[in-house]
Amino acid sequence: MLITSERGCATPFPTSKTIDIEKKIDHMTSVLPPLEDSFIGWAGETVARIHMARAICSRVERALSASAIRIATVSAYVNRLSDFLFTLGRWVQQENEGRGVTSHKQDQIF
Repeated sequence: MLITSERGCATPFPTSKTIDIEKKIDHMTSVLPPLEDSFIGWAGETVARIHMARAICSRVERALSASAIRIATVSAYVNRLSDFLFTLGRWVQQENEGRGVTSHKQDQIF
């Protein structure tokens, strides 16, 4: 599928972006305990910001699905991004187990 850039040029949205995000989800999920319920506890500002980003991403996903113009690769990416943010919130929660950490080094995640 093609996406129009700021310059008005049509550029393809690569499916590799979705595949990359799926690999990151799989990596984090492999070190997390099984999900017992959908509630995510509190681990400070970092987790709160991740879940805010997920809520915004979910809003974008709903808007895309309601749109007359559907780009499958973009919709798939936004869907996986929402799942990534949920998993990232769980991962940060586990890593910081109640310490209220406000930042986390990216290289520790991936």
